[in-house]
Amino acid sequence: MHTVEPRLGVVLNRMSPSAYLRGHGRAIGYTRELLPYLEERGAQVINGSGAFAIETSKVAQLRLLARLGLRAPRARVINDPTLALEAAEGRAHRACRGARRGRSR
Repeated sequence: MHTVEPRLGVVLNRMSPSAYLRGHGRAIGYTRELLPYLEERGAQVINGSGAFAIETSKVAQLRLLARLGLRAPRARVINDPTLALEAAEGRAHRACRGARRGRSR
């Protein structure tokens, strides 16, 4: 049996990363997977997967600014909120050390 997928037109992504604050946190992961799916099938996606990836990642934002030669405030990236004080005080090495060894700490 041969099936034909319908032709996709223009899709406007209106998902906001702050959706979790309104009880829609699961929609963020779903959108992250849905956007590339739509793009791969020929849909013209406004605010597509590339834009969404940058919007949802501070590291991606900082990398983009650096590639564009734009200055940005110094930043520390952590994945554990209990390390926020250490990072703010410049002792963020613990936040990265575990990641290099494959551990969380």
